[in-house]
Amino acid sequence: MENLYLNEEKLGEFLSAIFGKSAVEKHPHIKLDEKIFKPDYRVGNTFFEFDGFRHFSNPSNMLRDLNLNIKTNYSVIQIPYFIQLDNFYQNYIFKELLDIKNFKSIEFINYPHGFCSKKIVYPAAFCSWGVRLFVGYLNLEDNNYIEHITKPILRSLFEARISTGLNICEIFPYGWIENILSSEKFDLESSVERLIIFLKKEYNV
Repeated sequence: MENLYLNEEKLGEFLSAIFGKSAVEKHPHIKLDEKIFKPDYRVGNTFFEFDGFRHFSNPSNMLRDLNLNIKTNYSVIQIPYFIQLDNFYQNYIFKELLDIKNFKSIEFINYPHGFCSKKIVYPAAFCSWGVRLFVGYLNLEDNNYIEHITKPILRSLFEARISTGLNICEIFPYGWIENILSSEKFDLESSVERLIIFLKKEYNV
């Protein structure tokens, strides 16, 4: 199971399956502010990026992502390492974000959303900017998205605390911990729901 989650190589395989191999350009050279940027993939007028943990913990990487979004005429789709390309997320990307209404999803990755790999980096390691980006990927305004993506991600963090024996401070962002510890009795689903309510309030969603 460890080798089944999304990575940059598998993102390329997915794009080739959707658009055809000849339509997918790997690491195109893009010049911005006298610097060369090399996004993971370009298909037509869209860049596709697989974002590993450094895109949430390293401000230099995050600034590069920001410049790619605001200083080019391309659409930029960034797929974080804690979200998988299942049918729901494929449709979200292509139908909602790229407005390709006739898109048809394919069976590609059977791996759960969230922080499920043994060697994965948890949000406790994200910088403050990265935590805000992480919350953005939780998409707390869309109830359907919350059921399919957000809850599995948050569930995986609580489950990791149990399965790994790590301290809560090694898993969750520090600013979330007081809310997580506020309940006297732990119940997984109640804890997830309570955290969602807290995040909506904390981030003005």
